[in-house]
Amino acid sequence: MLITIIIPFLAALFVPILHKRLFRQFHIGWFALFVPLFLFIMLARYIPSVASGNKFIHTIEWIPTYGMNITTYLDGISLLFGLLITGIGSLVILYSIFYLSKRESLSHFYVYLLLFMGAMLGLVFSDNIIVLYLFWELTSISSFLLIAFWFYRTKSRYGAQKSLLITVTGGIAMLAGFLSI
Repeated sequence: MLITIIIPFLAALFVPILHKRLFRQFHIGWFALFVPLFLFIMLARYIPSVASGNKFIHTIEWIPTYGMNITTYLDGISLLFGLLITGIGSLVILYSIFYLSKRESLSHFYVYLLLFMGAMLGLVFSDNIIVLYLFWELTSISSFLLIAFWFYRTKSRYGAQKSLLITVTGGIAMLAGFLSI
């Protein structure tokens, strides 16, 4: 499941490069659309196995001196949310291809969207509360960037500030709860 989290972040790195070099005459959204569609199909392949009761756990040592690992966990509920994230992400990107103009800063929008998708997948699949908290904060930042995409509009700026205030406040409460555990 770790590869499912990493792919959107890697794709977000390549969006600006591809937008400048290869996709001048094409909409960069078609490249971005490939990522959630691929992840959706990849996750859908786990449905029969998870439906029969199997769980998948992958662990990578992160900070071994403190015993902190990046552990991903796939069971029925995390698979359901992973399919929702990638499925709705595919629909949002498909809609944005026809909605957003090529004059917009499309590379920024798709980078923010892929970062948000990767953070949400990390949040859903993480099995370590510190890693979960890091993905929560990354979700907060990327949602702020998405909401503030049209930064020149007053309502966009206001909505972005409001979302950041709410998610950061929730993140601080979550951190306090994790520390008390």
